[in-house]
Amino acid sequence: MFRIAYNKSAEHFRRHRQHQSLDEVAEPSSNVLHMERPLMQAQQNQRLLAELARLPFEQRVVVEMKFFQHCTFEEIAQQLEVSANTVKTRLYAALGRLKPQLEVHDGQTK
Repeated sequence: MFRIAYNKSAEHFRRHRQHQSLDEVAEPSSNVLHMERPLMQAQQNQRLLAELARLPFEQRVVVEMKFFQHCTFEEIAQQLEVSANTVKTRLYAALGRLKPQLEVHDGQTK
């Protein structure tokens, strides 16, 4: 079932290469006493989502499964039907692409 969902979503993303609007990102709760901290976190989350949307689909899937679904390399490899080394390569390539972009944005906001 996961493979069917993966193939359908891959097909969807290939056809509709659109990025999520930054306005659609949910804002964090306002339970924090200081209003600046949630605003800064929301801005960082928006930048991260925008940069994730720019990644190739294969890399984005691995990042999402590793960090958001907390899957192991072996679990990801099994679900994507690739080797664990391929998963690691895709993850580190994605992180390599994300790091400079996020550092540039962080340097501008400090």
